[in-house]
Amino acid sequence: TRGGHGCRDTSTRVSSHREKRTRAEQRLVEVVGQLCSSKAEHRESERERRSGEAIENLTRLFPGVHGRMTDICKPTQRKYHAAVTIAMGKSMEAVVVDTEKTALDCITYLKEKKCPPETFIPLDTIRARPVREALRKLGGTKVPCQDVVSASDQYTKAIQYAVGDTIVCDTMEEARALAYHSGGSERHKVVTLDGTLIN
Repeated sequence: TRGGHGCRDTSTRVSSHREKRTRAEQRLVEVVGQLCSSKAEHRESERERRSGEAIENLTRLFPGVHGRMTDICKPTQRKYHAAVTIAMGKSMEAVVVDTEKTALDCITYLKEKKCPPETFIPLDTIRARPVREALRKLGGTKVPCQDVVSASDQYTKAIQYAVGDTIVCDTMEEARALAYHSGGSERHKVVTLDGTLIN
């Protein structure tokens, strides 16, 4: 009988040891995950810092640099913030400049200084269209995204370029109805107030 107890004690100790080891391994995975996440966040914040410094330098060195889209335009109401951000996509962080030449000069400068690459919107050459009146007559809460973005008149083309014919709707039901069942051959790019895009 003593031998039996000894086996059970050994088995219990082995089982307990396995549980501790499993917990330790799980904790190690968590810590490594947090560390990787922290490093990624640090790299991203470092990139953002360098990018911010580069834009400040560009603004100082080149008179035709106006700043990022996110700095020169704002939604007309807070409720449109997510919709406008999604509608603009990558253009939200693009740098608005007066001419294509200014953009090329900026790109050369960024390369020379080994700065992160930037996207530029040159006001003299971008192709942009004003809102078609038909899009203002869709009814319900549907409104052209161009109409819910506020900025100085000189940036109108940049906004038209960034959001195009995107329509903003309050609800998903309305957005789906417009995107999929509007009839005719026309297809709409629609975004809801919560930032859901139906393209």
